[in-house]
Amino acid sequence: MTLQPVRGMRDFYPEDMRKREWLFSVWREASLLYGFEPYDAPVVENLDLLKRKAGEEIAEQLYSFKDKSGREIALRAEMTPSLARMIASRQNSIAMPAKWYAIAQCFRYERMTKGRKREHYQWNADILGVDDVSAETEIISLLIFALKKMGFGTEDVVVRINSRKIIEDILRKVGVPSELFSQTMIVIDKKDKIPSEELKRMLGEVPLKGDIPERLLDAVEKCSEGGAREFLGDGENIRQMDDLIENLGDFSEFVSFDVSVVRGLSYYTGIVFEAFGKRAGKRAIAGGGRYASLLEKIGGAPLSGVGFGFGDVVILDVLEESEKIPFTGINLDYYIIPYSKDYLSYAFSIARQIRNKGFSADIDFKCRKVKTALSDGSKKNALFCVMIFPEEHKDGRIKLKNMKTKEEKTLSAAEFFDSSIST
Repeated sequence: MTLQPVRGMRDFYPEDMRKREWLFSVWREASLLYGFEPYDAPVVENLDLLKRKAGEEIAEQLYSFKDKSGREIALRAEMTPSLARMIASRQNSIAMPAKWYAIAQCFRYERMTKGRKREHYQWNADILGVDDVSAETEIISLLIFALKKMGFGTEDVVVRINSRKIIEDILRKVGVPSELFSQTMIVIDKKDKIPSEELKRMLGEVPLKGDIPERLLDAVEKCSEGGAREFLGDGENIRQMDDLIENLGDFSEFVSFDVSVVRGLSYYTGIVFEAFGKRAGKRAIAGGGRYASLLEKIGGAPLSGVGFGFGDVVILDVLEESEKIPFTGINLDYYIIPYSKDYLSYAFSIARQIRNKGFSADIDFKCRKVKTALSDGSKKNALFCVMIFPEEHKDGRIKLKNMKTKEEKTLSAAEFFDSSIST
């Protein structure tokens, strides 16, 4: 029998949990400050729902099975289908716009690579019922706000933005047939991952004829470097991108327009974006965009939305590599040290009263030597150690040590609870 977790899954020991909980706290705080409401859903969903969102091919990447009643179900691979189901089921009663967020555990059976496991936690944030670029502004602002809260600056991360409509305008102008748009965009999405000669070869296999591959790559490069208006003219899609960047204000310093950002072809319909780490291999951190037909796919009324997914695996790696995770050890207010087990009952009484006042407290259950127990209190990052010694206890007193200043004083229990415990 192996003592390792199932392949692709993770155990979270206390030191790992402290880092994870810190990350989750950043996500929650950012969501609530931006007015998003939390939601959740079962970790299992009907297989048909997941197929409707991502297509039949997704079934090969899911942990799917039949339950005891023969129903085909699966562990969720992402939160968006559940969001769509929940919104569609109460579409007439949910006030719009809806701003919802979730931190959900997701599962996907696929080949593992660096930063990709078969289970991960993902922060999802979505705005539904807003058709203009205000929703993109708010969603991208939320993403950048969270990155800044983690300690990242413009030298660390960039949010690359594009519009599916702009790239379609470019494809149309250089002569790509409309029936080849999807295949062409799949290749363009690889622009920063493979050499330009290889890109040209792949575009030729789409097949794009004549000099279209060269002209397309030149156009993508030109538009990404600020020449989109010159190349395409002052159209609605260009103006929409201008509005987004203007609305972002000083957050626009984190943003770069990049025509090669495509994302999910069968899902996103407008502006798309990806956050990338500039260091450590330029890894993708988060991504999202505008979707218009998700609810219709599962039987709901038309409703446009904008959202992103932000996984924990890559960002924790990037934070570790950048040394941006703050101290995540135990933060204890009081550590209680009884001289022997004869004083454990009194130690429990003190701990209860401390906790009732809203402070954290732990006890040295082993009743070790004072020096050893104080060292343990220091490791637990305790602010104070409460020491119960026979002589003091006999007179109803305790010793209190400030672990920062190393000052010690003897107090009666009444003095301790009336003054020291409240400061």
